[in-house]
Amino acid sequence: MLANALTRGADAVIVDLEDGVPIGAKNAARDAAASWISDNSDDAADLWVRLNPSPDLLASDLDAVVRSGLRGVYLPKASAATDIAGASHMIDELEDTRGLRPGSIGIVPLLETGESILEIPAIAASPRVLHMALGETDLAADLGMHPSHDGRELNPIRVSLVVASAAKGLNPPIGPVQTAFKDLESLRTTSVMLRRMGYGGRAAIHPNQIPIINESFLPTHEEIVSARDVLERFESAEDAGAALTVAKDGSLIDEAVVRRARVTLAGPIRNEGK
Repeated sequence: MLANALTRGADAVIVDLEDGVPIGAKNAARDAAASWISDNSDDAADLWVRLNPSPDLLASDLDAVVRSGLRGVYLPKASAATDIAGASHMIDELEDTRGLRPGSIGIVPLLETGESILEIPAIAASPRVLHMALGETDLAADLGMHPSHDGRELNPIRVSLVVASAAKGLNPPIGPVQTAFKDLESLRTTSVMLRRMGYGGRAAIHPNQIPIINESFLPTHEEIVSARDVLERFESAEDAGAALTVAKDGSLIDEAVVRRARVTLAGPIRNEGK
């Protein structure tokens, strides 16, 4: 799987050393991950590793994979800022001894317990945290929840990650995997929902999911046209000495609307010209 992982069109690849690897194969998996990172350190995609949370396995995982080319690590079962601090301290030492730029290795905490949800602001403020994600299956089990197919019962918690991320200047959170990998229509529907909620992307567990996720998290053609129109009208109003103007649908265009338009046009787009 690693041999083909970077040919599937994903923006990032996460190597799983945790749940996807039986205990007796941990050492072999670490060696394979370390070699893969070294061999692909110049690839355009970000390379991540999902670690084992137990202290003894965590130290061995970090020792193997912290090297040039690694963008960061996913830390499962992160229940408090102290969990982030412990992993960050180990990474500090490895960056120093291996000549890596200090702070170059990021951390993504996976929030999977009720305790972690109460600690979201403190976790978001932790050094090295680039974005956050929910481990929704484990979290639902810990909370005694039985979510619907689209996980709507978790929406309040999902939004709390968006709020904390924005407040602390993090990248938007990353959405959960959909284990029913053949149900691509549901994947599309829930991915669009997550984007509307403020999520910046979503993890996939099967190559067929990647094109749909990529498309779902890009602005639509209509959104692009609207954003360009907003900027044109706003710039024309500024040139005329006016602070405000209106969109073609009659709604008010102020600085907040302009900011959203600029964000829409700042990244890649889809369906251009259609």
